[in-house]
Amino acid sequence: MNSGGPSPSAVTLVLGTSAGGTGAHVRMLAAGLARQGIAVTVAGPSRADARFAFSAVPAVRFAPVEISAAGRPGDIAAILRLRKLLPRSGGTGGGPPVVHAHGVRAGALAVLALLPARARRPRIVVTAHNAPPLGGGAAGAARRLVYRLLERVVARGADLVLCVSPDLEARMRAAGARRVARAVIAAAGPDGGARPP
Repeated sequence: MNSGGPSPSAVTLVLGTSAGGTGAHVRMLAAGLARQGIAVTVAGPSRADARFAFSAVPAVRFAPVEISAAGRPGDIAAILRLRKLLPRSGGTGGGPPVVHAHGVRAGALAVLALLPARARRPRIVVTAHNAPPLGGGAAGAARRLVYRLLERVVARGADLVLCVSPDLEARMRAAGARRVARAVIAAAGPDGGARPP
């Protein structure tokens, strides 16, 4: 998240529904950032906190935002909730605040939540963790179309898009992302810290 400048004054980590890897990765990031003295908030579904215990990490605040794995009418409520939670301008010390969303869906909702404050918004980083949905028929085609739209929102709204694989990097560049880089994701240990290789 830091590109040689001052450390951010605050980081809000946003995630949607997670069954494993992404949630463990976010917990590891939250713990590491908090140990560096950065104010950390994790925003995500209540079920994610129950599974990964973000609120139990010292100096990390958890804010429930119900972001599902698939589109639903509650997305508007999630965008409005994020709009209230996400920082609008620089903090009192250190560099500007950062919003780091995990997953294209969570990233798109974070970008949409910050649209009205483009000039005063924090830096937005989105990590693309997963490939587009598969499946045939009309339902599969609809899911792929929605995913492409979410990718475009992320590509055009994020300051940096991190991708876990070259194919995701190519997709985000094709969608118009300004800056794309490779995400290096360490395996998380039981306490949320990185496991030794």
